[in-house]
Amino acid sequence: MRITKYEHSCLDIHDHEARLVIDPGRFSPSFTDCANIAVLILTHVHRDHFDKETVGKIVAANPGVMIFAPKQVADEILDASVTVPEIGKIYEAAGFSLEFFGGEHELYDGFQNIAVLVDGTLYHPGDSYTLPHKPIKILAAPAAAPWLRVTEAGEFIKSAKAQRVFPIHNALLSPVGEEVHYRILGEAAQAAGSDWHVLQTGESIAI
Repeated sequence: MRITKYEHSCLDIHDHEARLVIDPGRFSPSFTDCANIAVLILTHVHRDHFDKETVGKIVAANPGVMIFAPKQVADEILDASVTVPEIGKIYEAAGFSLEFFGGEHELYDGFQNIAVLVDGTLYHPGDSYTLPHKPIKILAAPAAAPWLRVTEAGEFIKSAKAQRVFPIHNALLSPVGEEVHYRILGEAAQAAGSDWHVLQTGESIAI
């Protein structure tokens, strides 16, 4: 598995000779390659995670793309079939194993949110502190948001006890903010026995 991080919460995963993309939103401008995407996961309806124009380009380039999203997102996608996943159910898609958790956006009542565990390896919580209550190898941990307190995000990392942690949801951070938040989150990862690594835009890790 190779995981490439784009701005904010967008991840591009290559495995099983297939490509899976999570949350290509408006805050991820360098994500432009829409070719050969087999699976698309949209964690919730907010535009920093779900950009209609980008999704339209992905669907046009990949007519058979499998899309997983909450109903609030599915209701806005009219030109493609969308699977609204059942929480706790495991789905097989283009060789990927996908298990979904949660259901609600952190703090914002009425907004749906799905967290996903990919191949039992990579966990992306969307906008939530939802945990899968099973071992996590790699955690994509939210670093900054209107709904997030950095100390609570640190407790989320400690509770996850992942082998490796890298920050996502970081577009709102200035360089000074990154220094402060990443220090706090890095210390939380260290306390949990996790390897903390900051991925820059376009940087990848291979598992």
